Amino acid sequence: MRRTRLAFCLLIAAAAVALPLTGCGGDDAKKTEQGTQLNQGGDRKGAENTVRDYLRALIAKDGAAACSKFTPEYQRAVLEKNEAFARKENAKTCADLITRITRVSRSVTFEGQPLNARTVDRLKLIVTLRQGGEEQNATVTGQQGLQRYELVTNDGKWFITEVVQGGR
Repeated sequence: MRRTRLAFCLLIAAAAVALPLTGCGGDDAKKTEQGTQLNQGGDRKGAENTVRDYLRALIAKDGAAACSKFTPEYQRAVLEKNEAFARKENAKTCADLITRITRVSRSVTFEGQPLNARTVDRLKLIVTLRQGGEEQNATVTGQQGLQRYELVTNDGKWFITEVVQGGR
């Protein structure tokens, strides 16, 4: 019971620190004719899909898929933030760490509600886009604003740079 509680807290910390999934979504993002602006509609959906794919990976206890949604910098930050647990579990990579955390956790939650493969698609997500030259930034939150995901694009693909729990 105590190990499960610790693992759950670490999972929340890892999610807040930046749970994995670096190479996700964004296939919908199309360049305009000038090649300098990303398509707004596709980019919004790409950011949302990246967060959903990340949550699906957590539910599936697939650390590699989850970490592929993170930027390399965020993957390192997740490892650093959870250094003690990673050392104890001999987790050398973000993928190893997330896999171990999800395996000892009871469930994955989003804004306090347990998630499963069916409920991920029903989540109401709010996406706010910011243009920055050829690439974009986005913030994806739940309706209550208790979980926030910061994302950036790189070569037209969305990556999570930070996961924040507990409010805006």
